[in-house]
Amino acid sequence: MKRLIIVLALLAVWTGNALAEVLPDARAVCDVGGLSRYSGFVLDASTGEWSVYANETAALLSYLSAATGQLNEFGMFFFALGGNFRTGVLWTELNVLYRHPSRQIGALSASFWIDETRYDVALQPRDGGQYGTEAYAALLGPEGIALLKALAAAETVEMQIIGAHAYRCAFAPQEKESARNSVINYTLRGLDGAVEIADGLDAGRCGLWADDVCALEREDVSAEDESLAEYLGKADRLCVQDKGKNVTVYQKLLRAAGYYPGQLDGAFGTAVQLATLRAQRYAGLLPTGCADRRTLEFLLGRAGVAEPEQPVPAQVRGVPAAGEAQPGVPYRLEEPACTIRIDRFWRADSLSASAAVDALATRTCADRDHRMRIAEGWIENEGMVELYLPDVLRASFTCGDGAWTAVALVERNGGTELGSVLAARDGARLLLCAEVPKRLIQTPEALSVQALRYELERD
Repeated sequence: MKRLIIVLALLAVWTGNALAEVLPDARAVCDVGGLSRYSGFVLDASTGEWSVYANETAALLSYLSAATGQLNEFGMFFFALGGNFRTGVLWTELNVLYRHPSRQIGALSASFWIDETRYDVALQPRDGGQYGTEAYAALLGPEGIALLKALAAAETVEMQIIGAHAYRCAFAPQEKESARNSVINYTLRGLDGAVEIADGLDAGRCGLWADDVCALEREDVSAEDESLAEYLGKADRLCVQDKGKNVTVYQKLLRAAGYYPGQLDGAFGTAVQLATLRAQRYAGLLPTGCADRRTLEFLLGRAGVAEPEQPVPAQVRGVPAAGEAQPGVPYRLEEPACTIRIDRFWRADSLSASAAVDALATRTCADRDHRMRIAEGWIENEGMVELYLPDVLRASFTCGDGAWTAVALVERNGGTELGSVLAARDGARLLLCAEVPKRLIQTPEALSVQALRYELERD
């Protein structure tokens, strides 16, 4: 009998290990049954999707809906957790609200300073008019839980919302009991409530984090960077509304790198912000619209790299995989006369000109089952007549055994629009985009740029 028990125990261990190898990402599905006690809990039984925020946050939102007419400029934030109880997928949602009685901010990003660390996140607009405010959100992964707990435990927090102008305010989470301002008071109380929800779900143990979450970047701001002192001075970045000689030096750098044709007036205005966004999106950086260390290092590299005088020819068909592409070395098409360089690949739910916000996206995936796959680079028209790209280029993405026709577009009008015509002797940022089934992009091999090949050919 003892032998039989030992054999069964060993078999159970072996089976568990085998299943772990077959299902390396398997997680226990979170139990959301106890969330009904929160007034902010919403469940769609037909899809399995759910979301929840703390009761303190529900009280704040109820207060805002009745009192925004009497409130002056303010900004606040709250966290919500969501997911799908059938699949175990989870996400953390950071919500940012802003209100001014006479102007809109049009937020691009938000930042939090906690002790000596700055956290940056790109924002997406939500339905307008929510609680009488501008409403924005960012889906975060497990980093969102870490940020939530850091905010709740911090002695002081500063938040900045960046858009057409900058709004900045300070919070003191440890003083929430004595905070008289209702917006601040319930913003801080909602942090503790959200931590309680996350701990109750044991979010770090169960659930697969959604694959389309936003990036949350951290930067240590405790020490000055002497190599960037001429741009930043004693600050950790430059943003809209900043002025002075540091901004002038930054404008010169943007111009040298080819992103800014405007005046050197020492004012970080809309044109400088759009140029910064262009550079960040091209470099694959978080598009905050502010010049931080990563952005400056990228621009310094671009400004110091000379393009080859004679483009290096490449075969028209069978261009190497993306991982083998060399930035700065263009690929040439023989007829009509144009030079093409492909630098990087990325994926998104929509495609827009680099200076446009997602709310003004030029092209959006048709349904939830697809995602945009995009190749990005530079194209130059070396001829004396306009090029109509659909007649010039045919591009396709391959993923597994499938191939998807890509649309070729170029940026124009200062990066605010996308078009299909390239003027004579003109150059522009080139985008090749296609809608690829999301299930293929989610596979590990499809996420690797080495596994994704593109093809350019003459019509």
